[in-house]
Amino acid sequence: MFVAAVRLQYDPVLIPELAAKYLRTPYKSVTAADADRLIEEAGRRLVNGPFHIEDAKTIVEWKSPRRMDQFNLNSLDRDEAAIRQAIEATKAGDVQGAVKALTKLVGVKVKMASAILTAMFPTLYTVCDFRASHATGVKDGSG
Repeated sequence: MFVAAVRLQYDPVLIPELAAKYLRTPYKSVTAADADRLIEEAGRRLVNGPFHIEDAKTIVEWKSPRRMDQFNLNSLDRDEAAIRQAIEATKAGDVQGAVKALTKLVGVKVKMASAILTAMFPTLYTVCDFRASHATGVKDGSG
């Protein structure tokens, strides 16, 4: 298994200031804080039920609106089954199984799966994207 060396690209003392700046960033017609709150609420509903596809779509749209056309190719039953499998895998401590369950869906690769899992379990997961890679000094790959 390859483990990249991680080196923060800024002084950790700046984290509160950078986080506050991010939360104030305009995102569509709201702030990033509001958008984050919406996806966390959608994630909680997915975990606690009942299942509504609109909650999954809220997360996909937040992460990458370009993927919605692909994500919409999945059937409702397929979406629900994959999300339920990811929830059960997470509860069993199987991160790889959770990611694998979600990446079976059309339009969901590792980065999208990380967003869905983060929305559902914000204390266990984080979003993997170019920003996270950059912050740690790791060159971002696709997926």
